[in-house]
Amino acid sequence: MATLCPAILEDKRREEELMEQPDLSLREAAHAGEARLERARAKVAEALRLCHEGLEEAGTAAFHQAAEEFGDLLASDGYPVFWKQYFHHVLARRSRWPKAREFLSELSKRYGEIPVTFAVMGAHAKTFFSDDERIRIWRRAAEAEPGDIKARMAQLRLLIALRRRNELPACADPFFALLRSMPPDSSLMEAWCLLGDAYLIENASDRAELCYRSAHHANAGQVRPLLGLASVALDGGRRLDAVTLLSEALTLKEIPEELRRLATYATECWSTPDRTAALPSVEVAVFTHLHRAEKLRENPHLAAPGLGLIELTLTSLRASLKLGSDIPITVFYDHRPTELNETYRLALENFCAQEGLRLVVNEGFGLRRQWLDAMARAEADLVMIVEHDHEFLTNCPSLEQIRGLFAERPDMQYLRLARRANVVKGYDTILIQSAPERKDGIYRTPGFSNTPHLVRLGFLRDMIGPSIGYGGRDTHNFGAGGVEDTVNSLYRALEARVGLPAAMRLFGTLVYGNPGDKRRVVHLGV
Repeated sequence: MATLCPAILEDKRREEELMEQPDLSLREAAHAGEARLERARAKVAEALRLCHEGLEEAGTAAFHQAAEEFGDLLASDGYPVFWKQYFHHVLARRSRWPKAREFLSELSKRYGEIPVTFAVMGAHAKTFFSDDERIRIWRRAAEAEPGDIKARMAQLRLLIALRRRNELPACADPFFALLRSMPPDSSLMEAWCLLGDAYLIENASDRAELCYRSAHHANAGQVRPLLGLASVALDGGRRLDAVTLLSEALTLKEIPEELRRLATYATECWSTPDRTAALPSVEVAVFTHLHRAEKLRENPHLAAPGLGLIELTLTSLRASLKLGSDIPITVFYDHRPTELNETYRLALENFCAQEGLRLVVNEGFGLRRQWLDAMARAEADLVMIVEHDHEFLTNCPSLEQIRGLFAERPDMQYLRLARRANVVKGYDTILIQSAPERKDGIYRTPGFSNTPHLVRLGFLRDMIGPSIGYGGRDTHNFGAGGVEDTVNSLYRALEARVGLPAAMRLFGTLVYGNPGDKRRVVHLGV
């Protein structure tokens, strides 16, 4: 399984981080004699100069030779200082990784296995080792040094990033015991938060709350523990407590603008009374374009210039969700100046007129700009987003049920009707369901998908709109990436900053049904 949040090793920040650490090791070896140490430094400096001048092969070879020549200069952990510095060097760029692997092979021959010091260095380079290898390395490092907080944090962080739920308790429980044995310290704030995340993912709310409170006690000036505690409150159905905690977090100064915007919006939503007298209003936005027969392997008979796709989509939508005639539906057509497109447009105009649908014709917009146009025109509290190649099945909830859920759950921003069984796959990398969510027949997912869903207009405009305002990913995933890829990148960045449970609560992305349920929508456009 690929790493969910891969690091780009050529990134300048990462390379600088890798190259800073060896200097600390050099100081460890100062007892070896200054003159000899200076000769070693000079040789390494010459090797690095060659690399910086573009002579990569010669510079790396010279670095390796220096590391071997001065292999008797040991760091405090008993390993040669310049071996460590050389390994940092070959790890810093992906193009040097073959040399890094050769070096690890040499170490294995000398020591019978890769020494844990070097294994940990490789594990920091997120894609150098496989995910399973990295987990084993961090576990090995924690066993070698039971009090090594950093190794245990790295192991836990990786398990959460890879969504290895079944492995979390075995990692979290001994880590919890270790932290409980230590006096309060501000440096332990992130460790306590990671533990809180792990326990909350497993619905161990009491243990998670204890961890987040310990984190807050360790460093009360940080937003992360407060967001964790707010997540615990929501899991327990204590929404007003969550609002209080989120409001406290917003008083802190060191909050990035993106996070402040999301937290402010969430605070406003969560503060809504338990259920307003009127259900939220709804409108439907349907996106269509000329879908050629060659792109419909399973349903070529529904292809344009006929209206088979959009007719089936709208007929099944109205029947399965029991849409009344009072629910406004707007069709957004992305036109191209061709004869076939013109035939499709004329047929679409007639169809929309007969069915009482509003038609908006844009030219060459692509899906992302169609979304932006739809959200600019929308007026209802909830917008249902539908692409024209979906058939809604009879196990869908009624629109009335969905409106009721949104009224009762101000923390829900987005509710998807899944087009495959409710299982871990694709954007749905983990499925989490608290007791209140189990009662409501919904669950949380850390992914945003274009698959048919309803979304609050405020969230659509205030959060989704600004994030998709540029077209850097419009060509990804056959055009869908301009929305999905962009929003999910923002999601993953937020997760890295505040943890998975808090990110899922702030985004409020849920799926209708329980884990394991059958699909409620069929994708026709395949």
